[in-house]
Amino acid sequence: MRVSGIFFRTAAMLLTAALVPTFLIGFIQMQIVQSSLEKDFELVKARLAERTAKNATEFLKGYSSLLSTIGELDEISRFKKEDYVSVMKRVLESHPVIAEMDLYDANGQWIYGMERIPGAVASETRPAELMPFVQEKVEQLGQFYGAITPVSGYPGIELYVPIRKRGTRAIVGYLRSVMSLLALSESLAEIKIGKSAELFIVDFRKRLIAHSNYKKVFRESPMEVDPVLMDRIGKLGVYQTWSGRLNFNDKREVVAALYKLDDQPWVAVSFQERWEAFVVMIEMRQRLVEVILVGILTVLIFAILFANRISQPIRTLTRAVRQIVATDFVQPVTDPLPKPNNEIGELATAFEAMSKVLANRTHELIRAQEELKRFNLELEARVEARTRELKATQEELIKQERLAALGQMASVVGHELRNPLAVINNSTYVIKSRLAGDKDAAAGVDPKILRHVSIIEGELHVANQIISEILTFARTREIQPREIDLHEFLEEVISRITVPEKTSIVKRYAHEQVRVRADPDEIRQAVRNLVINAFDAMPNGGELTVATSVNKSHCILSISDTGTGITPETIAKIFTPFFTTKSKGTGLGLAVVKKVLDRHNGELAVDSAVGKGTTFHLKFPFGGASIGGVKPEEKKAVG
Repeated sequence: MRVSGIFFRTAAMLLTAALVPTFLIGFIQMQIVQSSLEKDFELVKARLAERTAKNATEFLKGYSSLLSTIGELDEISRFKKEDYVSVMKRVLESHPVIAEMDLYDANGQWIYGMERIPGAVASETRPAELMPFVQEKVEQLGQFYGAITPVSGYPGIELYVPIRKRGTRAIVGYLRSVMSLLALSESLAEIKIGKSAELFIVDFRKRLIAHSNYKKVFRESPMEVDPVLMDRIGKLGVYQTWSGRLNFNDKREVVAALYKLDDQPWVAVSFQERWEAFVVMIEMRQRLVEVILVGILTVLIFAILFANRISQPIRTLTRAVRQIVATDFVQPVTDPLPKPNNEIGELATAFEAMSKVLANRTHELIRAQEELKRFNLELEARVEARTRELKATQEELIKQERLAALGQMASVVGHELRNPLAVINNSTYVIKSRLAGDKDAAAGVDPKILRHVSIIEGELHVANQIISEILTFARTREIQPREIDLHEFLEEVISRITVPEKTSIVKRYAHEQVRVRADPDEIRQAVRNLVINAFDAMPNGGELTVATSVNKSHCILSISDTGTGITPETIAKIFTPFFTTKSKGTGLGLAVVKKVLDRHNGELAVDSAVGKGTTFHLKFPFGGASIGGVKPEEKKAVG
């Protein structure tokens, strides 16, 4: 009796709890469906309008790209009649959309024209000379869309593109084409829309450009756009899209959407009469009623089955308890337990949950151990990486200390050597003065002595230069930056350097006038060192290129030669003090350049290829600099 009472009470409660909310939810859902369908109906129109606009844009861009490619063909840019006539003929045969093509020279004068179908485009629409603003727009934008022109009774559009010379990209003429927009209407006709729906493109002058029913754009009887719709189009203003309801003058209530094209003064329009939305709504309501009835039947069957399961024996639950105890709570319950809708069902559910929690905790412990092991390995890797970083930092500090000590030693040695060299130089000067003053004594002197005196003077000069380089590298003084015109500064530095025979200097300066804030003496020394190194790398002559370029925050000075180049192994060492591959020299030239760039917060990079040459890039931050526009400059000096 107890089991029967539980069965009937459970079934009645389930039915009541399921049916009342089901009817209430069904009613609310019908209201929501009605509102959602209207919103979706409006959204579909908006998407159709957007899709139409994008199709039109892609259509125009596709043929604009095609004509731009044709304008870059050699057969067109050479202006040989047999060539461009052949190209025009092939284009008109392979692209029915293009109804007419015309060729103009660089001054905008008409040269030649060809029609796909004679008479399809009125001859008076073809300009004998391009207007200046058309040429200007083509040069600025790379293309220009002209007027709407009828093509065999359907709308067409003019498109102008430049004719460019391959290589120089210079504009040598213009190409005009008239494209039929009938294909655009045909593409709209392929889009599936409702019975009362219309999809078209119209401009702000009330001219129909394309329509999903192409017959409505025929010039003999063009479709008139409803004034209410045109008024809504006129109110678009800066907004690109609009959607909502409209009441046309012919009493039709429609849902419309507008989408303004980006590159053309056109608007894509999609509208459909509102009654079609209610047809769909009625169908949805019928389906919803069917779903509710099926749900009620399902709930009834489920209630009977659920109530029946409450009366099943409890032995399955007892067996599960013994299983858990026997495995010390390591494994969860494997056999499914009966779960009637009463205290026994709650107990079975809680017991299953408890067994799963215990099993999960065991698995979590295992995963925690694995995670701890992985963390230890990751920690060891991090410690090793930090150790490497500390070692690299320590090596860099040792290197800096060695360089500082080396600089101090070089400064002391330079000063100590310069004094005896000065004495030797003065003594040589006195000897030469005495010999020059006493002609009789000079006549009796062996010429080899005079030659060796000259050699001593030359070597003294070389020794003084070496000492100067050492002192320059060792000396650390406050930089004295000031604003300089980089191009004028380079002219002044290069003009003071003797150019070897068979060597030319090419200057490629940036379009802009570049003014940077830097220490002129240090930058002069850096540029001089790089130029002299370049000359040394070209013993048989070559070409030295000095170039500048700018970006938002930096200017880049590049010095290139066509010499022997530097091997990758040597590049890693060239900025090390006293490292050199020359038979003569101190090995401080590039070290000084690196030091100057570091003191100016700049960057120094080198590109080199063995047998082809080397380029040094000096990157200076602008800081308080300014850039002014000047004409591009390229000069060439030959030594």
